[in-house]
Amino acid sequence: TPFVIDTLGRDGYGTWNIIASLTGYISVLALGVPMACVRHLAQHAADRDNQRMNAAIGTCAGLYLIIGVLALVAAGILAAVFAAFYDVPVALRNEATVAFGLMVVQVAAGFIGFLPEGILFAHHDFVARNLVRAGGVVLRLGLTLGLLWLDASLVTLAAVQIACLAFDMALSWIVIRRRHPHIRLRLDAFDPDIMRQIFSFSLYV
Repeated sequence: TPFVIDTLGRDGYGTWNIIASLTGYISVLALGVPMACVRHLAQHAADRDNQRMNAAIGTCAGLYLIIGVLALVAAGILAAVFAAFYDVPVALRNEATVAFGLMVVQVAAGFIGFLPEGILFAHHDFVARNLVRAGGVVLRLGLTLGLLWLDASLVTLAAVQIACLAFDMALSWIVIRRRHPHIRLRLDAFDPDIMRQIFSFSLYV
């Protein structure tokens, strides 16, 4: 934090906190779906039912994509709030707008990022998942220090978040393909019955 404040300045750091907070509200749209997906995936993993497992994965992926689209709609409302109610310094307005947009993309894409985590959790691959997370933390630290030192801007900081999400998702899928070669991600496996079951549990959650 002291490094980020020193490089971005107080106005830049304050603006970044506003952006991160506002876009963070979009994550509420998850509505318990990730936990419900893990429950269903774990059940099929325990039964060793690969067909139902892949159907559940396709259904969860479809749900996450739908939530991602809703997140983009919600982001439009939040963007209007950001522009209307927050007094962003004139020198930061352009890059704040771009950074806000990048963070919206990161949050919206982050929903589908729950899927590989759910698959690993369902198979009790907690160590592998935590190693991926730890790698992401180290990467975020390195990119934040290095890139902000080269170009201290809100856009750079937002780009770091997207890069770390891409790293997490890519590495998680590599682990899944190596440890569970039977796993397939196919959107045409979307099953409305599974969707209803997931929603019934997610609403309870």
